[in-house]
Amino acid sequence: MSTCFACSSTQSVAILRAVLAYCARMMQVKVLRCIPEVLLENMVLGQYVGDPQGEGEAKLGYLDDASVPTGSVTATYATTVLFIKNERWDGVPFIFRCGKGMMKCYPE
Repeated sequence: MSTCFACSSTQSVAILRAVLAYCARMMQVKVLRCIPEVLLENMVLGQYVGDPQGEGEAKLGYLDDASVPTGSVTATYATTVLFIKNERWDGVPFIFRCGKGMMKCYPE
């Protein structure tokens, strides 16, 4: 009778998951290395302003906040376009937006 020294099925599944996680991480790193520096021409920065016809806090802009220094130029909104320079994603824009004081909160 021969003895099998293979891993148990539980160990095999754990090893397989670890290998798959490692491979996924390496693919992510590979893609991130294909992103060139973001150019200013592909970026927009801004600051939210109040809506004079809005109600409550909607009327107030960033500069209306008492804790904000007068004349502050701190950006409260940013959008940028990233490009991935590889065969699969070449020419496809990835648009990122984030900001404070936006009407909706949603990922794009």
